[in-house]
Amino acid sequence: MPDVFGGGGDPVANRKLSEVVVDTLAEFHAVKPEDADLADLGRPEGFLERQVTGWARRWDAAKHEDNPLADELSRWLVDTMPLSPRASLLHNDWRLDN
Repeated sequence: MPDVFGGGGDPVANRKLSEVVVDTLAEFHAVKPEDADLADLGRPEGFLERQVTGWARRWDAAKHEDNPLADELSRWLVDTMPLSPRASLLHNDWRLDN
């Protein structure tokens, strides 16, 4: 814990700070991109599908020995993939001093 936030020695202060951080990130995540004039940011449609199929492709390309369990998991992830949720904002480098 940075000194500016008490150095970590006070469990009550640590808990309060942790709750403020989580609440703030949750509030940020709840902002609709279009409400912040960010509707054209990124490529949110199909994000989950691109991620999961990319993981499966990289696994297939990188494996150097048989691993039936990993193959089964890869197939399961692709086969049971839910629809992508609505786009949301995400702070990609959060920490107490950022």
